[in-house]
Amino acid sequence: MLIRLAPDIRRLLTPEQRRKLPALVASYLDTRYLASIRSGTAGAAAGGMMMFPGGGMIRTEGGPPGAGGGNVIIIRN
Repeated sequence: MLIRLAPDIRRLLTPEQRRKLPALVASYLDTRYLASIRSGTAGAAAGGMMMFPGGGMIRTEGGPPGAGGGNVIIIRN
């Protein structure tokens, strides 16, 4: 739903108003970011990539055998 509404919301705001938005809120007006998190959240547990506002990404990978099934999170900017 946000992917459809984001362009209309961006047009309602002036450039000055958009600059004042917190990065987290501004990212939800970026259709590329919204598209990346749409499918990225489902694949994260299976070793997928996840994007964060501002362009940061993490890759989750399964932990070592016998480690209790935990995940290792690698953060790359």
